[in-house]
Amino acid sequence: MLPTITIELRHLRDDTYESRILDPQQQDILRCEFTFNEDDPFFVRGTKYLEEDGQRKDEHVEQGFIQRMGKHFYDLITDGKDDLKNYLRLNKELRGGFCLTLVLDSRTVKEKPQIKEPVDTEDTLIEALHERQKANPDGIVRLSNSADLLWRIPWEYLHDGDDFLALSGKAYLTRKPIGLGELAAIKSPQPLRLLVVVSSPNRVPELNSEKEIGVIQEAIDSARRKGWLEIDYLETATLSNLRSKIKHFQP
Repeated sequence: MLPTITIELRHLRDDTYESRILDPQQQDILRCEFTFNEDDPFFVRGTKYLEEDGQRKDEHVEQGFIQRMGKHFYDLITDGKDDLKNYLRLNKELRGGFCLTLVLDSRTVKEKPQIKEPVDTEDTLIEALHERQKANPDGIVRLSNSADLLWRIPWEYLHDGDDFLALSGKAYLTRKPIGLGELAAIKSPQPLRLLVVVSSPNRVPELNSEKEIGVIQEAIDSARRKGWLEIDYLETATLSNLRSKIKHFQP
């Protein structure tokens, strides 16, 4: 199993949170408090920006925004210090890969939500909420606002100023609620093998396969050049060809 670096985030009071970063032996690497609320500019803009992925035109791409957002959240939980960055860089135990686990506050509250009457008699969501409320007359359990906010932050984009942690080629980034058992990652041999199947089913608009392959190649070029990834393509996507490719390439 891979060694685990734990980033534990708890709500303390009002807009104040605690970040505690622990090594594989559960010893503190860094501990700090930070202030955060849902009006945070990077949270507001970042959430909207990520929701627009796949729909954004090239002229609307903000160069470097995702990196700046990731660095902003990284600085929040590290107090702007390099303790974590230096630990990851210098610790020999982590050179073969490690699990970076975000352990997030999961405190809950009970509430009786106001559920409007459905306009459409077939509104199954409203009906389900009504049934759930009937089954729980004392209130429905949900995450507290402060805990919910922590879970909505795009931690997967953490950036230490040099690189995205999740794209370092060594880190396996996961999330879990406080109190849940270990989520140990199993070391996978590198390079990882990626098989891209290009198909164009009948009765749908023809796929511009060259364009799609170009987008994929651009996205993974850095990982491929660093030797973290091997890629192969199957353009004649018959079932027999797919079976043969899987057997020989073993993605």
